[in-house]
Amino acid sequence: MALGILLIVIGIGAEVLVSYYIAIDITRQRTAAVHDCISVLNEMRQVRSDNPGAFPGPLVDKWPQGTVLEDVSASPSEKKVRSLPGEKLTVLYLDANGDRLVGDPTTSNNPLQVRVTCTWATTTTGRIGTASVCTIFTNE
Repeated sequence: MALGILLIVIGIGAEVLVSYYIAIDITRQRTAAVHDCISVLNEMRQVRSDNPGAFPGPLVDKWPQGTVLEDVSASPSEKKVRSLPGEKLTVLYLDANGDRLVGDPTTSNNPLQVRVTCTWATTTTGRIGTASVCTIFTNE
């Protein structure tokens, strides 16, 4: 009887530890995905700063609506391979309602709302993970 109770307790403990590991791994992957999204937005900020008075043209030229970045960093000088399996970053321009912008983003879109979305295959569960970061760019 005591051995049965001990085995049940050990089994429950093992299940809790496995669940805890999966949660930590997914959290680590989500954090890496958010950092990759932020790195694209930082590169966009740098392009905006390097081209004063031309907003939003240089951004839209370098990252057209729906651009998908795979296995390369946002910065051409870095040449960093993405750390997550099957990672893809998508750049979208949004309207005032948060919907995908229809038409040319360069025409009278100041401020310009940008969403960078990262998708990847999670290593522990094999499911598709998604993380997004949104910001608003102005000409200043």
